[in-house]
This record gives sequence, structure tokens and C-alpha cells, in this order.
Amino acid sequence: NGIAYHKAAHVSVAVAVEGGLITPVIFDAEKKGLSTIAAEMKDLATRARERKLKPQEYTGGTFSISNLGMFGIKSFASIINPR
Repeated sequence: NGIAYHKAAHVSVAVAVEGGLITPVIFDAEKKGLSTIAAEMKDLATRARERKLKPQEYTGGTFSISNLGMFGIKSFASIINPR
């Protein structure tokens, strides 16, 4: 119990795919600029929808984010990332 502190920000981003969601990871996001993160996320999302991600590209996130708020969602169940 308590707060988990991590040495790096490995950001998992929820991506809708046929049959559910997958959370590809932007590793070491704290060291990257917005344009780099955006380009990396675009590539990961495209390959996620094509089901071409490698397991190491969707495991190891330290936290997850989603854009469900744009759909008027006020709350939802968290995604627990595999370690």
C-alpha cells in the first residue's frame, strides 16, 4: 500500500482495436519532446490496429492514459498493465 515511485515515465496509451483495447507504451516519455511522442504514438496506434505490435511494445508501462473524456465519459475501470 502507498504511492509507487518510478524512475521513468513509461506511458501506456489506450488504443481501441477490434474486440477491445490495447495499451502500447511510450518508454521514457519524460526524456522526449511532444513531437517525438506524437510521432511514436501515431506509429504505435497504427501498428496496434493492424495487430503488429510486439509484446515488449505493450508491456512495462508505469501508468495508463485514455482520451475517453472526449466521449463524455466521467469515470471508467482502470486498465491493469501486465508486467
